[in-house]
Amino acid sequence: APHNVDARAHTNTRDPPLTPSGQEQCLDLKARFPYHSSVDLLVTSPLCRTIQTTLSAFEPEISRGVQCFALPELQEIGTSACSTGSGAFVIRQAFKDSPINFDLVTDDWASNKGKWAYEDKATEARCQAFLRWLRSRAEVEIVAVAHGGLLRHLTNKKSLCGHHHGPGWKNAEFRSYYVIDGMDGSLALQETAGSRQRREEGSQSWGRVERQEECASFRQQREEDAARLKFAKEAKGRRRQARREEHVALRKCAAERKEKLEVKRGVDRHGGGEVEVTPKQAGLLAHLWNDRCAIGLPLWSVWIYLAAVLLVFLSLLGTIRGGQHGDVA
Repeated sequence: APHNVDARAHTNTRDPPLTPSGQEQCLDLKARFPYHSSVDLLVTSPLCRTIQTTLSAFEPEISRGVQCFALPELQEIGTSACSTGSGAFVIRQAFKDSPINFDLVTDDWASNKGKWAYEDKATEARCQAFLRWLRSRAEVEIVAVAHGGLLRHLTNKKSLCGHHHGPGWKNAEFRSYYVIDGMDGSLALQETAGSRQRREEGSQSWGRVERQEECASFRQQREEDAARLKFAKEAKGRRRQARREEHVALRKCAAERKEKLEVKRGVDRHGGGEVEVTPKQAGLLAHLWNDRCAIGLPLWSVWIYLAAVLLVFLSLLGTIRGGQHGDVA
């Protein structure tokens, strides 16, 4: 897959497909795998690259009608983009023409939350659920196509890095295990003698340098996960601070609005008495007062002036009419 070629793909590409090199490794695995004729059941992680591996490397089993299930318990551990699968609808649509059964893939399988979280307890519970599912099946020889991180946990040992997983897995490597009862009532995997001998002979074993590279890769992934978690916490803090500031601004605005809507006390300029007026009435009074000031005269003098003009006009009108009546006489 791309993240095995370019480390940046750990965070840049979600649920990446196989690269051309990965497809060649699948064909090589198909040629090396000696048990095609005896496999009774296929089960794969619902991530794109493992589904492609199953369809390519185990094509002989699919051709003779062997059932194949996508099981979300086999998905990779971690929260990086390359370890996170596509949504249930998306993955079903992408492989709708394949014989893989997606009935066991739930809508939340790629959420990295709850039982799918990147936590030791959740991962152990997921491994136990997978082993119980294997134990419940009637088939004897079952091929499970999964991921290196999860397979290390399934082997239930410690590596040089201190993580709870077994020896590292190479790409397109296969091993054989029995499902056995553990000491504490749980289930465990026990590698067969032939599989262990293959690894001890060095045909699929890892050297010291490869183990150190594996440890460095795990440390880098842990650091990236910690950085993403820190960024998420900081973003959450910024959003919380923004909400606080927004609430303060809203409360301040509400207080100002309430103050404007409160009944204010005004002065009745005409009666000299003190009355209560609303903000609207107070605004109207202020408007009238400003008009009076603009004219430069008291408001009552304006009315007297208008009355005097009217009286003069009426008297002139009467004089004109009296003169007209005198001429006629």
